[in-house]
Amino acid sequence: MKLLIINIGWLGDSILAGSFAENCKKNGYSQVDMLIGLPQTLALLQANPFINNVYQSTNLGAYPEIPTWLDLNSYDRVYKIDPLVFKERPIDTFNKVFNLESLDHAFKIYTPDLDFDFSSKKLRLAFQVDWHLRSWGPGESKRDPEAIINALADKYDVYLIGDDTHFNINEDTADNFAGQCSLIKQCDLFFGYPGGMHWMAGGVGTPTVTTSEWVIRHYINNGEYTPTDFESFKEQFMVHASKHFEQPHIILEPAISDEEIIKHLLEYTA
Repeated sequence: MKLLIINIGWLGDSILAGSFAENCKKNGYSQVDMLIGLPQTLALLQANPFINNVYQSTNLGAYPEIPTWLDLNSYDRVYKIDPLVFKERPIDTFNKVFNLESLDHAFKIYTPDLDFDFSSKKLRLAFQVDWHLRSWGPGESKRDPEAIINALADKYDVYLIGDDTHFNINEDTADNFAGQCSLIKQCDLFFGYPGGMHWMAGGVGTPTVTTSEWVIRHYINNGEYTPTDFESFKEQFMVHASKHFEQPHIILEPAISDEEIIKHLLEYTA
């Protein structure tokens, strides 16, 4: 049987759709193709040996248009990715309309292994450059990422992810995005917020530390989560809270101070 998966959503959704494509291929589909609307994950999905073809929509965004040359009638099944559900593992959400019997919830991202000049003996930290835009300290005080990076200098070589310090990210291409994933893969730790880059780090096998303020507020505003205690949130937080990852992953308590983040990262051991 031939299947086309149409990804609805952003980078993390695309990664998860690729993981589900693997599950479909392992459960008897002879051909599994994907259509995406954002180019950043194109090279990564094309490298997945379980996906036959990856098509890029001509319109860029979370809702890809069907190319006129793509014949949907040539597929036995066309599936538009369902929205993720709080408290539910994404693969289980997608599988509701498939009922696949054997599911692999762990996932792997296939990325090129690029050579970098790692001459230092320090640990390598992938630091999400826009992290501070979705995180805040006590009383919603602004974060100071530069001060945090400087405080970590004795222990870590810090690589800014998502900034042209290491890669000039062109939103119309995928090459440099895959290169960033290769860099994250060769780091000892990723620090950022729950989202697409976090999924990337988990998918290439790099442990992660993330802050939680933004994601908690996101689910409260969506009406999907009623505030209780933080431990309860972590247990319910199925989407980004390491339920798919085999490595140790940490989500920090909301609105902790920058000093507490620094202390945690300095005390971190793999």
